[in-house]
Amino acid sequence: MREYFGSLSKGQVWLFAPQLALLALTFLRYLSILYTAPIIVALASIWGWLDYTKKTHRTALELLSQFEVLLEDFGRLNFEQSGEAEDKRIVGLLDIVPPESNALRPEIASAKIPGIKDLFLVFQFWYFSMRDKVRIMMRKAGVILDYDLVELANDFVEFYNGYLDKIAEGTLRLVSKEELVRSPRAREIFKSFTANLSELRGRGNAFLKKLRGYGYSISGMDVRPFDIDPWADSSNESPPARN
Repeated sequence: MREYFGSLSKGQVWLFAPQLALLALTFLRYLSILYTAPIIVALASIWGWLDYTKKTHRTALELLSQFEVLLEDFGRLNFEQSGEAEDKRIVGLLDIVPPESNALRPEIASAKIPGIKDLFLVFQFWYFSMRDKVRIMMRKAGVILDYDLVELANDFVEFYNGYLDKIAEGTLRLVSKEELVRSPRAREIFKSFTANLSELRGRGNAFLKKLRGYGYSISGMDVRPFDIDPWADSSNESPPARN
């Protein structure tokens, strides 16, 4: 990355020096302005293009670096598992909280759980592919295109919102809200997930806003909030009748 910007700066120096020499020769009347003017204008145009390229690439790399951190933080929250006791992924609730018995028959719930876990693997592979693409782009600093950043940002919005709908909220719709509230481990997982996700959502939307501010044609969608609150659901349920 440094070598790339260094080469641009050296190119600008080599273009600027001849302009000064031609101006001096023209001023001293060793060369005609009719001869030197087109050359000076051409060199100045190339110098300006190199300067613009250096600035736009530096901006693109800064944005890409911010996106890399955002994406890896999302991956740590949702896809990294350090151990069964420390697993705080939201999908882990499927293994520790029984299904909602009032809404689904046990056989239907049992059929839905493998479906969510299989879909989780799809999102996990999607995440790894985006992460690898970002790392490759960071290594190839000189060939970042605006289209690449736009594609990454739009892909991230679709990925983030899809994960919330299919995996996070899909899990919460399936498990028993009553058992979730009762289980200390489940409560810890849920609260850790929602707190970290809220922070990630704020950073994600700020990043998208910054991209739009730089003129990138990002889709009008933002990363959306997490909609399910089991505590609110359980508080709305009528208390059991007392004898």
